[in-house]
Amino acid sequence: TAQYNLGCLYYEGKNLANDDRGPTENEALAVKWFTKAAEKGRASAQLNLGIIFKNGANGVRDLGKSAQWLAMAAAPKGDRDLERAAQTLLEQVRALQKDDQKGGVVAARARATNSATSATSNTTCNPLVGAQGEAGSSL
Repeated sequence: TAQYNLGCLYYEGKNLANDDRGPTENEALAVKWFTKAAEKGRASAQLNLGIIFKNGANGVRDLGKSAQWLAMAAAPKGDRDLERAAQTLLEQVRALQKDDQKGGVVAARARATNSATSATSNTTCNPLVGAQGEAGSSL
């Protein structure tokens, strides 16, 4: 849980070290800590990574990584709301991947830039994603 909570703090822009760290560095640290939690099976961290990569981590959308994390989060672990949210987002990412194959990478980067500025500020660390521990979690 500590790794997930650190990810949330960094993602929400908390400056834990009271230094000159900006939003890009905070997001990179959030991804680092969410990844550690996700690799241990924390579905909420997997969902958050899927959202971050869908919207554009540090301004670069990575639909492949997004789909990978969302597929893990959607696997049955006991939290049906989280699994449904992950499945819905996974379907959106797969549709975006198909669109990108048709329209090319340039269009995907333009969409990532636009959606990252409007969607990332409140997509993760909300009560649905962060308040519940997952069954079987080793954190």
